[in-house]
Parts: sequence; structure tokens; C-alpha cells
Amino acid sequence: MATVRPRTSVVEAASPTDQAVDPPEAMLKRLAQCLAEALRVDTSTERKGMEEAIDDLLIRLDEYACLVDMVRSDNQFCLHKALPNIISQAKEMDNIYRKVDALEAFMDQAKGQLDALEHQLTIAESASGTGKSIRDVLKPLFFKSTPTPAKKTLPQTPSYEAPQIFHASEFFHKSVESPAPDSTKTT
Repeated sequence: MATVRPRTSVVEAASPTDQAVDPPEAMLKRLAQCLAEALRVDTSTERKGMEEAIDDLLIRLDEYACLVDMVRSDNQFCLHKALPNIISQAKEMDNIYRKVDALEAFMDQAKGQLDALEHQLTIAESASGTGKSIRDVLKPLFFKSTPTPAKKTLPQTPSYEAPQIFHASEFFHKSVESPAPDSTKTT
């Protein structure tokens, strides 16, 4: 039977002095044991670190899968519920846009006719020689003023032509589809 020796290095196990004492099988066995111990590595710390990294990656993968599911459900909500609501609201807004356009056309028409009326008033005031504007007429009502002597001669008044006045019914209908103001109508 082989004698048990204390641990020896690979070099000592293969020395020529041992060959004479031990049979080759025992020597091979010792050599294998020495090599096995030399190659033995403690991987518990690396394995623990790898397991923690894998667990962390699995948790993150699970979070990512949940996030993808949430995005899919949000897409389904947007495509099947929110988008049809937006489209129906847009159709309702088109009606409001038409009403606003009709109101703008009405305001433009009224402004144009008011400007024409003010122009005619200015012409009439200058033709009559009074030189009074609406402000001058309203001034005595709000401010005390000194009386001015009245003129004794009255000029001849020119004939008056009524300006074309808009009709609100031309712009506002029960169903506003296309405002087509007809400015040829007079009152």
C-alpha cells in the first residue's frame, strides 16, 4: 500500500527519487490529486455576484415587459376610444369654425357700412356748415360750456340718400352652412 505523504507540489511529485520508491500508478494518482487541488477554484463569490446580476436583469426585464404592456393598452385606448372622440369633436369644431367665419363676415360688413355712414355724416356736416360732430352734440350734456351765438342764416339742406344697411338674417341662419351676404338689399 502507498504511504501517505504530506502535500507536495507537482514538481516534487514528478521527481526521479519518487519513481524508485512508488509505483507508477500511485505516482499518477498523487500527480492527479496535486493537479486537482491546484486547479480547484473557489467560485462562490463570483457565482453570488453573477446570480445577483442575473436577478437584477430579470427584475428589469419584468419591468420592461410591464411597460410594454402598458404602452400597448394605451395604444389600444388611443386608437379605439380617444381617436374617435377627437374626430367627432373635430367635426363639431368645423360647425363652430363656420359660425365664427359668419360672425367675422358680419362684423366686416357692419364695420364697412358704419364707416360709410360716418363718411356720409362728415360730408353732411361739412355741407351744412355746422361743423359739429356727435361729440360736439353730446358735449353740452356732460360739460358746462359757454353759450355760442346762433347763426341767423340757414343753408339749404342737400337731399339725403340712405346708405345700404346690412340685415343680420343674411349672416345668421338656424343652420350656418355658407354665409353668403347679399349687400344689394336696402331697407
